[in-house]
Amino acid sequence: YRGDHYKMMRLKVVGDLGQVLFCPFELKDEESIRRAVRHSNIVINLVGRGIETRNFSYEDVNVTGPALIAKVCREMGVQRLVHMSHVNASPQPEVAFLPGGSRWLKTKYEGELAVRNEFP
Repeated sequence: YRGDHYKMMRLKVVGDLGQVLFCPFELKDEESIRRAVRHSNIVINLVGRGIETRNFSYEDVNVTGPALIAKVCREMGVQRLVHMSHVNASPQPEVAFLPGGSRWLKTKYEGELAVRNEFP
């Protein structure tokens, strides 16, 4: 379960009819990402998850997935890619509660690097 299209209906977007489109895709399926960005001149990546699941690790959601989205955007000729990460993302997250720091914040940082590498 990845969401319900009825939840998106209430979103107030700035754009005329046909300018803003919601398109479902699978993060591990390159072809579905291609279909989603096919007619786009800007892509905003807001994919994220605060916990790991059976199907998606932090690396899948924060590093590999964004890198794949960036790669596809570059190949499809997208003019601008906006990737949302986290303000505290760093290679060595501060140790507050977790020994060694937050793995989630570390993968967020690695994802930023991966996106910049694919979509400079």
